[in-house]
Amino acid sequence: MGHLRKITKNFDKEAVISRKLDCVAVKFPVPRSLYLEYLSRYENAPSAPISGKNDENGLGPYFIVEHTADKISLARKKPVSNGYNRIVIYGYSGLAAGEAFKTEINDYNRISPSDVPKTVPANSQSFSNAVLKSFNLIINHPDKDVRDAVYNCVDVDKLRRAYLPGQQEFIDIKSILPLGVSGAEGGRPNQLCKKFKAPKNMKPLLFANWRNDNVAQMKEFSRQFYGMTGVPMVILTVSPEEFSKGVLGAGHPFNLEVLVLDAVSPEYSAFFEYICRRNGLINYLMPKAEALYKRLLAEEEEGRRINIAKEISMEISRESAVLPLFQEIRKFYYPKEIININVGMGFLEYPEVADFRW
Repeated sequence: MGHLRKITKNFDKEAVISRKLDCVAVKFPVPRSLYLEYLSRYENAPSAPISGKNDENGLGPYFIVEHTADKISLARKKPVSNGYNRIVIYGYSGLAAGEAFKTEINDYNRISPSDVPKTVPANSQSFSNAVLKSFNLIINHPDKDVRDAVYNCVDVDKLRRAYLPGQQEFIDIKSILPLGVSGAEGGRPNQLCKKFKAPKNMKPLLFANWRNDNVAQMKEFSRQFYGMTGVPMVILTVSPEEFSKGVLGAGHPFNLEVLVLDAVSPEYSAFFEYICRRNGLINYLMPKAEALYKRLLAEEEEGRRINIAKEISMEISRESAVLPLFQEIRKFYYPKEIININVGMGFLEYPEVADFRW
């Protein structure tokens, strides 16, 4: 009830919510056509707590039977004869972990493409697909001049190839919105690198890097960037846990980080929420972007929503807050015996395992 109340009040503070037995009634002063559509999204599906555990059971075809630090085991509520009745999700702690995984694993599509075991492609059917996922350089520095220097002088191609040396294909995007989301644009971001005079005794920018297969490439990138701008940069190699804590926790100790924003459906909040709202991913304020995002959440008409989304993207660029690097295109691998795979249908990034048949 508390979750529903919070969502409803975000749509309209004047909404009235009442409950009678197992039914909840919501009344808005004016019609809200997007309300039910928002509630019906996969990530907003209701769930029920499991007694004595931190897990919850949702509306899907599986329930949790085991949850440890290393894995989560799911079982189908109603077993079938030609599909997966049990799913085991193993913890992924970083690079090259895939090589040590057990042979019975069938799905490697949630780990970095460079970590997929070399034996997988030959034994799988594969599909290439552009996904609703944008890679972005978050520029978290209070000095707008410093942010401008980073935004305009970072060579997009050099950074993405240094950060992901194993990646071969990139889709250019102009904003943090990937193609497939209304208002997104293809092409590179507009950059104009001007000579920047770094302040005396300027502290180096701290660039958080949770990968360990690109250390030499990232150090060379920072060296070249300093030579071009005079802006010192230190590459901090951190664990995925440290990276997540630093990015999402209070204080935000890093000045730069490559962050992936993604969604399973073309929805604006997945890409704007943590950038535009206060206490999100950055320390400084962007009042215009924040106000525009509030307008976007309240707007019902699709054409106006698209225009507001474009305004937000432009404002984020004007503030030099986020430099879009690319939209991911990747190859998905699935067991050869599956006969009904349809990758990317309705912009769903990953097919439902429950639907697989052989």
